[in-house]
Amino acid sequence: KSFKKLAILHSDEIILSKKAVKSSARFSIEGIIKEISERDFYSSLKIDIGFIITAKITNKSLQKMDLHKGSK
Repeated sequence: KSFKKLAILHSDEIILSKKAVKSSARFSIEGIIKEISERDFYSSLKIDIGFIITAKITNKSLQKMDLHKGSK
């Protein structure tokens, strides 16, 4: 018998980093940015981790981290 799993993560609970980070977080998942939607003060990133999740980041951080479509 197959059961579907559901996890709910608030976009504010996602940490974005280009390199490994020491954290108390249980999981570290690599993903690829598929889409970036820039707003006035923040950007919404669609990230493929085997399925699509959405994370929010300030536009200043987006530029500082040099994130773009295709970034890991």
